[in-house]
Amino acid sequence: SGQTNIKINFNEKAQDVFVEADKNQTLRIFNNLIKNSIQALNDKSNAQIEISISSKDNAVLVSIHDNGCGIPENMKDKIFVPNFTTKSTGTGLGLAMVKNIMSTFNGEISFESTENEGTTFYLKFQKK
Repeated sequence: SGQTNIKINFNEKAQDVFVEADKNQTLRIFNNLIKNSIQALNDKSNAQIEISISSKDNAVLVSIHDNGCGIPENMKDKIFVPNFTTKSTGTGLGLAMVKNIMSTFNGEISFESTENEGTTFYLKFQKK
């Protein structure tokens, strides 16, 4: 497959916020979600990832949006199940692991997706 050029927009509405989370585990979450976005954008000409951070009450909200292939309806209720994967490679531990890590921080993860239009993952962290 050809090389995909991906534009990444970072939209920070919250300045200097701190969250209750483990640094290494949080890095794993972002690596996983961004890697999934990159794979969803395979060969797309106007590939974009938009990462937004905002602060609301006692929470910090992060969204990671891509305009990639999206998640088919019949897979949406399975994507946090361990060993489930939409990809031909990989173990499928990714999103189950992400959900598990978020719950150890008393955080939440959810998503919206439209097939062939894109996916947005929403992370909610507790403020420190």
